[in-house]
Amino acid sequence: MRRFYTDVWEHLHYDRIADYFQPDLTGNILIPERAVDPEEVREWMQILDALVRDKEVTFLSSIDDGSWCSAFLKISCVSRATDKPVTAYQQILCRQTDGLLSESYPQFDLLGFF
Repeated sequence: MRRFYTDVWEHLHYDRIADYFQPDLTGNILIPERAVDPEEVREWMQILDALVRDKEVTFLSSIDDGSWCSAFLKISCVSRATDKPVTAYQQILCRQTDGLLSESYPQFDLLGFF
């Protein structure tokens, strides 16, 4: 998961997002209506990039039991509108199969954006 955040969030390699996900996300999913697919991640990153730049992701805490992983992240960046620092937090629960994300449930605290 750290590789994903470094590659996609910090280095802006959006063309590689799908490389981190299982090709078929319609299988045995815990919460189908909340699952995130690669296209949604790409859309979210484009929206986020319109608001901020220079993203740096810090893993504050993480738990990994083999297939399931939960992490609490701090996202430090700079507002494009004001050039001031912005901090957001994310909690993510995800399941990996064969080293790829097969389920992803991110939750963001974006209060720092306002």
